[in-house]
Amino acid sequence: MTKVAEDLGVVLQGSNYTVVKKAGKKGDTVEKHNHPDVNVLFTVVKGHMEVTIAEKEVFHVVPGQILSFDGSSTISTKFIEDSEFFVTLILKKL
Repeated sequence: MTKVAEDLGVVLQGSNYTVVKKAGKKGDTVEKHNHPDVNVLFTVVKGHMEVTIAEKEVFHVVPGQILSFDGSSTISTKFIEDSEFFVTLILKKL
């Protein structure tokens, strides 16, 4: 299936993956959470995000970079600038 995705929310979904587009304003935050049973790709397409993994590793992610991590680790984010990003959730092989 060919598709151009522009809206926020789930933009693509298959049997072993989900791609979600999110956005926020400078100063917004996403509270600590995790995504058990998946590997995560965090891709900023606009702006600048501060991402904290497992409450100890801090990354500044900008367009052109992809942060990958095990979804069982916690993630929290802060919008350093108005930003848009994609979260790709890939089911771990059982």
